Amino acid sequence: MTSNIQLPADLRDRLPRSIETNRPLIHHLTPDSSWLISFHLPFASTSQSSRSRYNIVIDPWLSGAQIDYYSWFSLQTHASPAAIPSISALEQLLKNIEEWSTETQSKDSQSDSREDNATGPSSYIDVVIVSHEFTGKH
Repeated sequence: MTSNIQLPADLRDRLPRSIETNRPLIHHLTPDSSWLISFHLPFASTSQSSRSRYNIVIDPWLSGAQIDYYSWFSLQTHASPAAIPSISALEQLLKNIEEWSTETQSKDSQSDSREDNATGPSSYIDVVIVSHEFTGKH
């Protein structure tokens, strides 16, 4: 991988097992409420898709303070900084996971019938779920 966003150590340890068993990869993005769930796409090896994973991000509060209505009413901050500080960093991380997954799967199969997509998808995030009812000014 040539990017500057490296896979966190726990993801590096769990990703091969997730690929090998075709089980979802679940990763806590921040110390509080943000999660990544990454599913292996079982049809990826037979399709022309350039993707092998489907990514769901839950409550992507990665940086900054959260204000509900007014700061004097409700102001939340992270207790400690997130390892993934922005959506662009998360996109890069997901690209790295995708590349690593594709490389691993290609090694396991003799031929890869998918087209090489030099530009990649416009986003590696497929679904964003916001579970908090308060979505104030950021």
